Amino acid sequence: MAQAPRPNPLHGAAHVAPSAAPPVAPAPPGTQVNIHGIPPKPNMAPLPEVDEATVNDATLAEMEAGKKALGVYQQRTDAEHAYGKKAIARLNRVTHESEKDKDKE
Repeated sequence: MAQAPRPNPLHGAAHVAPSAAPPVAPAPPGTQVNIHGIPPKPNMAPLPEVDEATVNDATLAEMEAGKKALGVYQQRTDAEHAYGKKAIARLNRVTHESEKDKDKE
């Protein structure tokens, strides 16, 4: 009994599995995201006014905790930026010193 010929992978296989991942759906149009360090666009809606008389005590406590957490986050961001500036200055100083050493040789 004769077997059917096998497809040669070098000359066109019968089926090739797709190698790319399926495309990801883009964000809906008109969505605005505020990125840290970039001021919000002027056409973004202002924050709603909060009437503390009608808001639950737990919600007020959660809002205060969120404000504190954002303050800590801002302090950490500022510290990371300061460290980055110091590291770049140190790298530039070392680079300039090594260039001076090369000029002496």
